[in-house]
Amino acid sequence: MYFSLLSIALGSVIGAWLRWGISLRFNRVFE
Repeated sequence: MYFSLLSIALGSVIGAWLRWGISLRFNRVFE
């Protein structure tokens, strides 16, 4: 139970970090 919650939280954090990095890269390209 605790491990599944931890993996879900970790996945959401990694997903948000990837989205931030991709958007930052696109902003740099489009400027």
